[in-house]
Amino acid sequence: VVGEIAALMSGALILAGKISERTSDPDRSVKHWYTYGRIIFALSLLIFGILHFVYADYIATLITAWIPFKLFWSYFVGLAFVAAFLGILTNVKIYLASTLLGFMFLFWVIFLHLPRVIAKPGVEPEWTSLFIAVAFCGIFFMIAERGLKPGTPG
Repeated sequence: VVGEIAALMSGALILAGKISERTSDPDRSVKHWYTYGRIIFALSLLIFGILHFVYADYIATLITAWIPFKLFWSYFVGLAFVAAFLGILTNVKIYLASTLLGFMFLFWVIFLHLPRVIAKPGVEPEWTSLFIAVAFCGIFFMIAERGLKPGTPG
């Protein structure tokens, strides 16, 4: 839960930093918020990666029935989180890491979270998981977009 809150907060910092960069007179107090948000987001990915290894059996039970090799995917996603943590934290292959994880979350929204919400529309945690996945998808794509600009760190 702390990792999710930190990741969502980092998305707000990233967005504030990106908006301040696009204004003609960026406020110096928010100019580095993108970097702070990116670092906090990367650290939350490390937490998620570690938890995917620690709770791999449980996470495998959350995967939709028609997807085979559930335990493999639990570990794979944990590894993807750790790899994205390294890329985003160190600014190495940040566009690639962010884009791949953004699409991974987008696929989760479509193939995992939406079907669970449709199956149980009255269950609040399903809605929360859906919205968190959508938010993370957006955060990854904001980071990836920044990684496209030549000469900008990140």
